[in-house]
Amino acid sequence: MSVAGLVLAGAALAAFADGPDDRLVFEPTPEAKDAQKLGGSEVEKAQKLAKAKQFADAATLLEGLSKRLPASVHDCNLALAYLRASALTRAQLAWDLSGLRNGARPKWCTGEVSTQLSEALRAAKYVPTALDIVPADALVEVGGAALRNMRTVWLPAQPTTITASAPGKVTQTINVTIAAPSARIAITLEAPRPVFAPDAGVVEPMAPPDAAVYVPPASMPDAAVETPPNDDNALIRVGGAPVGYRVFSLGVAVLSFVAAGVTGYLAYDAKQSANERYKSDPEFASKKDEYSSNAEWAVGTTVLGVVATGVYVYFLTQGDKVIPKPGRIRVGVDGNGGIGISYGGTFGGGK
Repeated sequence: MSVAGLVLAGAALAAFADGPDDRLVFEPTPEAKDAQKLGGSEVEKAQKLAKAKQFADAATLLEGLSKRLPASVHDCNLALAYLRASALTRAQLAWDLSGLRNGARPKWCTGEVSTQLSEALRAAKYVPTALDIVPADALVEVGGAALRNMRTVWLPAQPTTITASAPGKVTQTINVTIAAPSARIAITLEAPRPVFAPDAGVVEPMAPPDAAVYVPPASMPDAAVETPPNDDNALIRVGGAPVGYRVFSLGVAVLSFVAAGVTGYLAYDAKQSANERYKSDPEFASKKDEYSSNAEWAVGTTVLGVVATGVYVYFLTQGDKVIPKPGRIRVGVDGNGGIGISYGGTFGGGK
């Protein structure tokens, strides 16, 4: 395809870039009643614009007419306007649509326009591309056009992006390279995977409060409890967690939350950038993939940070606990019915 042809095609696509809610969708719907009669005045206006070589304006006017009053004859006029504006993909779609409606088509449509369109497609080296989309009524966006239930589209021999979407299905966008003599694009849309709520966890029942033990007032001999022999210069330590574990878990938590913040911001920025583009824009798919990747990283690093923080808190609470050195503990009951505890020995110190 020549440089001049690419420029003309790009300008034509820009001229017909409808918003997402009012764009023309090429689909073989039934003809509207009295469509040719009711749309006669608009066809005349479009013909006047075409004679003044305002082909893009004529096509825009005919697009609105085709959406409001679909008919084979309107498709023929639209195909001719697209052909004159060098929007060849749309021109062929409109011409194909004129035959699928099973309405009456003028001879100039099936003869002269058909011939000129075929010659223009060959000269620009457009490739007939078969569409194998499941479900069949999915909305397909490719080559700057939106279509549904159309089985063939003519595209330039170059890399292109195609998007398919349908209610209740996960939208897919793929990048393919169209090459002569023909191409085929297959997409199968799938239902979204179910999202399961996280386990609520099992809550253990509360243990009943300890029952009070009554000790009747009575005299009893002192009882001596000897602690096991131990080195006088050593400490007795219980439940100590190595310092290295605490430092490592804290470092993982900090790095995870930093990574979550960075990837979260990148996901937000990619989403904002995608929302500013049409789905047919090649950059839309790239930004959407960028958003999905960063969003997954943000969630994963956040979860890792929470887990690492929990591990750090656990190790932090498991510090060294020091108990007394060996000594003698005595337990006795006084004359008033109370219990007395005495300790004989020394407490160990530590560095």
